[in-house]
Amino acid sequence: MRVLIVIGATATDQQPACIQATEDDEAFIVVFVGGMAAETVLCVTEQHERIAYAQSGVLPQSVYDRSGGACSTTRSPPSG
Repeated sequence: MRVLIVIGATATDQQPACIQATEDDEAFIVVFVGGMAAETVLCVTEQHERIAYAQSGVLPQSVYDRSGGACSTTRSPPSG
């Protein structure tokens, strides 16, 4: 198991960590502990077809929809 610490609040800041986790480390699941940008989650699920699991935070419903079941969080997405 490898742990990456991602510093930065924007998708641009987080993009290198997505690439490292999915391409370099070939992780099948990427765990977020909060502060993730929706685009970063989609980098994992949509672009690299891996599983994303967020231990905190809520993502827009569109991220769950676009991830095709490969995105899970401990909190429910907002309704509406």
